[in-house]
Amino acid sequence: MIFTFYSYKGGVGRSMALANIAELFYRSGQRVLMVDWDLEAPGLERYFFDEPEPILENLGLIDMLLDYKAKMAQNLPEEAPLELDNVDKYIIDVYPKSSRDGRLFLLIAGRRSDDYLTDYARTVLSFDWQDFYDNWEGEIYFEWLRDQFESLADVILIDSRTGVTEISGICTYQMANVVLMFCAANWQSLNGTRSMAQNLRDPRVMKLRGGRPLHILVVPARVEHTESTQLDKFKLDFIRLFRDLAPRDRGISVHQLWDLGIPYVPKYAFLEVVAVREGDPRREKPASAEKMVEAFRGLGEVMRKVVRGVGIEVPKGVVPLDSPFYVRRDADKNLELQLERSGTITSVRGARQTGKTSLLVRGVDCAERRGATVVHIDFQEAFGSEQLENSDSFLKALANLIAFKLNLDFSGVESMWKSPLSPQIKMTRFVEESLLQRIMEPTVLAFDEADTLLGTGFYGEFFGMLRAWHNRRAGSELWGRLNIIIATSTNPTLLIDNIHQSPFNVGLTIELTDFSQDQILDLNQRFGNPMTREEVSKAMKLLGGHPYLIRQAFYTLVSEGLSWAELAEIADRHDGPFGDHLKMYWNILKKDSKLMEAIRGVVLDHICPDEKTLLRLSSAGLVAERERECVCRYGLYERFFRSQLS
Repeated sequence: MIFTFYSYKGGVGRSMALANIAELFYRSGQRVLMVDWDLEAPGLERYFFDEPEPILENLGLIDMLLDYKAKMAQNLPEEAPLELDNVDKYIIDVYPKSSRDGRLFLLIAGRRSDDYLTDYARTVLSFDWQDFYDNWEGEIYFEWLRDQFESLADVILIDSRTGVTEISGICTYQMANVVLMFCAANWQSLNGTRSMAQNLRDPRVMKLRGGRPLHILVVPARVEHTESTQLDKFKLDFIRLFRDLAPRDRGISVHQLWDLGIPYVPKYAFLEVVAVREGDPRREKPASAEKMVEAFRGLGEVMRKVVRGVGIEVPKGVVPLDSPFYVRRDADKNLELQLERSGTITSVRGARQTGKTSLLVRGVDCAERRGATVVHIDFQEAFGSEQLENSDSFLKALANLIAFKLNLDFSGVESMWKSPLSPQIKMTRFVEESLLQRIMEPTVLAFDEADTLLGTGFYGEFFGMLRAWHNRRAGSELWGRLNIIIATSTNPTLLIDNIHQSPFNVGLTIELTDFSQDQILDLNQRFGNPMTREEVSKAMKLLGGHPYLIRQAFYTLVSEGLSWAELAEIADRHDGPFGDHLKMYWNILKKDSKLMEAIRGVVLDHICPDEKTLLRLSSAGLVAERERECVCRYGLYERFFRSQLS
């Protein structure tokens, strides 16, 4: 989602607002990209780097445009594709990468350290934007760039040039999903902002954007509360001029826009300071910081509110930490309570796409905020066939990955693995000596998709080792500081036969449940009520309360403008809204003849051949037992499998 920060006149705190909003979104766990497109008066980096000179040695936006033109100028064969540099080449991380999910990074305006400043100024002043569009495929390039930005980050914040310029036009007309227009209490600012906002609403602009919605948030800036008479006049003018521009379709009135006012605090008029940092709850808050932080938090909430209707999250992968569409279940509370204790082992179990990883991410975030050291590893993503060849190669790879995530010296792993001891003993010694003896705070090892090991010959040894670690806590203060979370899609009885070696029958088991009807009704409201209460009941008959299927249904209804009846009609099609999910399970069944025969029996005769097969199918979330019969868990599965079998 791309937000452009614009002001008709300078000096209204636009860049400061962007820096604070970026910090807030980053702290909520989102990937945030800041783009300094104010090429004639750049400087976003100064909000985040005390010594900006080394940062200004990096390439930036104007350099990226010049590199593109240079590639376009090459005499390539007509059929040869143009290979553009990855945007990653030009961006700078503001903070070191860590185990937290958020990332804050910056695309500066251009290389302009002391040695390059003259060249930078000459380049910016001579750059012909009209020529770039007319002769260098500028429109296509910026569409490509917009896609690149959105693939890199959840939130993109562009600092635009002021006034009526080519740059402000690109940042607003072409790039943005939402334009934030900062307006001060003078007539030039009020009138100019009104004029620009009306231009953005012109039907010709929407046609040029290909119908992509463009939302406008006008934000009062530099609001001086000590001059009550002038403040009242500013408020009356603001409401009169922008009443018809408020995004009322998102439930935001002009009065709510007025309430977003960024106060004038003299301290922040002198230096580039991010008030959100000063308002850190771990520090004493200056009163001035509290005012600013409160204002920026309010603005961030309204930005999210607009996004909920404009850029609804595609329901795939992890649900972002600050997502308005995440549904808390009992599992969230249980995991948080478990991580308050020391020396625990927790098994999180649920079928595919039921929210295991999203729950795990929230548990990890909760533990980190309480001061724990956390290592979160997705087995499916982290290990390839070479690492899964045998127990020794796997555990060595796991130890190296833990060392990498905690910035430990890899030589400790190499030294440990030279010993003739068993892989399990080497791994145990590594955890004790390299982690528990060096890290004084509680430590959490969170293993996601741990049943990836089921296809190996050593999975039982690994889970047995975790059980042994848990047993050590009774006689060891060190091991009593270790918490382990294991997330799987498979029933534990299929992962390890010996109950005395299983980590799944000690500690807490958290079973992820379907959404309840009340939770689905609440989610319906968050999506803007695309279903009636009666249609929610029909949705539950077709989709149960499966978290992914329910969110995908709401996403499709809102993004494609379908009715529930239209969605239900195409629900079981290969190319329908649930096609990828259904085909995933069908491909799994096709690879296992025994499971395929079992699902045939369930669909056609409501029987399952044996208990172990029933356990596998129910663990996968495909089958349930009801009134002594085996049936498909959801009406959608019944329809799809029946059509495939016929």
